[in-house]
Amino acid sequence: MTFKNQLILLVIFSFLICSSSYSQDTDGDGIGDEVDLDNDNDGILDWEECPFIPLVTQAFTSTNGTTVTNTATNGRGKLYIDFISIDNSFNLTINGADIATEFQFQPGAPGNFARFDTGFTYGQGGVPQLWSMTGSIETPVLRVTIDSDGHLELYGVQSSGGPLVNLTLDTPPSTVPWNPSGANTISIGQFITGPTNMNGILRFSEECDTDGDGILNRFDLDSDNDGIYDAVEANHTQTHTNGVVNGAVGTDGVPNTVQANPNDGTVNYTVGDSDNDGNIDSVELDADADGCNDSDEAYNDINADSDDNGMYGSGTPSVNTDGTVVAATYPTPADGDSNTIYDYKEANVAPAITVQPTDTNTCLNGDTSFSVTASDTDTYQWQLFNGSTWDDLTDTGIHSGTSTATLTITNAQLTDNGNQYRVQVLHTAYVCGGKTSNTVTLTVDQPVANAGVNQQICDGEAATLTATATGGAPGYTYLWSTGETTPSITVTPPGNPNMDVNVDYTVTVTDQNGCQDTDTVRVKVESNPTATVSTTDTTCDLDNGEITFTFPDHPNRTGISFSIDDQGRYGTGAFLNDNSGSTTYSGLAAGTYILWVRWGNGECPTYLGTYTIGGDPLVTINSQPLDQTVLEGANAVFEVDASNADTFQWQVSTDGGSTYGDIFDGTDYSGTQTATLTVNNTEHPQNGYLYRAILSNSTTSCAPVTSNAALLTINVRTVITNRRITYRVQKN
Repeated sequence: MTFKNQLILLVIFSFLICSSSYSQDTDGDGIGDEVDLDNDNDGILDWEECPFIPLVTQAFTSTNGTTVTNTATNGRGKLYIDFISIDNSFNLTINGADIATEFQFQPGAPGNFARFDTGFTYGQGGVPQLWSMTGSIETPVLRVTIDSDGHLELYGVQSSGGPLVNLTLDTPPSTVPWNPSGANTISIGQFITGPTNMNGILRFSEECDTDGDGILNRFDLDSDNDGIYDAVEANHTQTHTNGVVNGAVGTDGVPNTVQANPNDGTVNYTVGDSDNDGNIDSVELDADADGCNDSDEAYNDINADSDDNGMYGSGTPSVNTDGTVVAATYPTPADGDSNTIYDYKEANVAPAITVQPTDTNTCLNGDTSFSVTASDTDTYQWQLFNGSTWDDLTDTGIHSGTSTATLTITNAQLTDNGNQYRVQVLHTAYVCGGKTSNTVTLTVDQPVANAGVNQQICDGEAATLTATATGGAPGYTYLWSTGETTPSITVTPPGNPNMDVNVDYTVTVTDQNGCQDTDTVRVKVESNPTATVSTTDTTCDLDNGEITFTFPDHPNRTGISFSIDDQGRYGTGAFLNDNSGSTTYSGLAAGTYILWVRWGNGECPTYLGTYTIGGDPLVTINSQPLDQTVLEGANAVFEVDASNADTFQWQVSTDGGSTYGDIFDGTDYSGTQTATLTVNNTEHPQNGYLYRAILSNSTTSCAPVTSNAALLTINVRTVITNRRITYRVQKN
């Protein structure tokens, strides 16, 4: 490259340290503050602890040899030189010292080449030439930074508008001869061959006191007052005591444990910038940019930063002389998900409930569940409302899955009806974002079946059973143990003649939700009383007939009674003991009797049958013998008509009825032992005789029946002459 003209941009800044004493050693490590690169021994270089907030902004543009001079307000801080566009090189002089003869970005041109980590510079490895790219104030193509301790960093983009990445010079410069207490002269120039240009902006920021507690960040062990030591937020993972890194400190004021090469002014780690926004964690109140302040996440307490201003406690907290918050305890930060990344460094989002739980029904002794669908959560806590507050549930009693997405209810009881539940969804690494679900209600359905009252019937009778239901979800169905499905059924259960029998019938009621209940009704089937019957007929037309009932002793009964008049009347008073064996109704007339038996308490009347009491064959005269008048010598016939008579004895009275004597068949009589008596060849002396019959039945012992007496009148035969004389003719 031939060198024609040199364009020199001279920028003079006068800087004034607010408070400077070369004899001061704030961190007590034996290295004065003015040369100490880590003035609080938190393991973070002082220049890293101050985010860039420009107080002075100067734009510059230079083409074809034009020189520009800018002057800025005094102050100590950090310098940014941002190039919006540039040819292929520039040179930089600080306070007369040549930092690099030429920062070179053109392959093959002389200078101190700047290379990416890949080893390539611009125009190599697919990276365009620097001169072909154009940036903006927000996205420069090249950046140079110099801190108050004189450390220079170089960054460049690999495409227009792309991110700035670190560039390393082939010959890195030594520490820039920076005057922290006075004026500094900065010269930016170019050796020009052909058209040459550069334009950009030069900015300078003052010392930082991020938390506004009056202690500059480089002296502050908690630069943002979030209750987390900077030594922890640095991400160097070295042990510390109350925020000061343990171990020896080199001549550069930096703890040796954070350096690969002690005393070289560098550190062996990358300072934590969890959200990669260019601001290190120790000066950010939400280091992972997840919307949850570091204080709350580090302490796992949503109220650690009670007013959400990002600092521990409320308002601007009181601090100690080392910048730590008086009220903070500085514990090891929380790692809720135990993944070795502190929660304040691990970006998470608040859980979101995408599907709310809904009300549910179950049957008595039934199982059911509530479920929630949520995103960005790893913790569930189901709660039960006790009437005034919400109680966290554990896996006891009817509840299980209390720390899962599904709460299971097992063996629900009626006392659980109306229980209200909700679930809190959380993320163990995100304390700020718990969500609470809608409140849901458990309904325990229980239809109540009623099979009706117990019934008592006699053997052979029917019983009508009627079931009803209440509660649960109406629209009931019924199922009897008989298989019938109507609310009312008629049953005729079989009995046992020797004992009472209990027969149970069960009905199952099912409501519209499928919940069931059962009830049982009992039908007592009482044995019918039994008896054998015998009769005794009457005799001789007397009321001396009998009916005898014989019956067994029933184990379930104490009394029995009988009716002989078709239940017109039972017994003759108190019922009989059923263990007496028999009873007889006597003095009965002949006739038909309708017999019933029932238990002594009036139950189970049972028809025994219709029985007839007969009598002895009773001799009954249907027609009496009649008086007879005959002529002497003629036969006289007397007849008697009778029923049930098989024995006849005719008698005659010759003394007008005072006495009677039996007559027998002979010359004078015939038929004396029959129903017809003939008086043969009557004679006048027999005139006036009386005849009667004695009738009886040989099969009975009843007294004979005597007929009425009949008079025999005998007339004398007469002869009438013409002399008007009548003669009576007598039989010889």
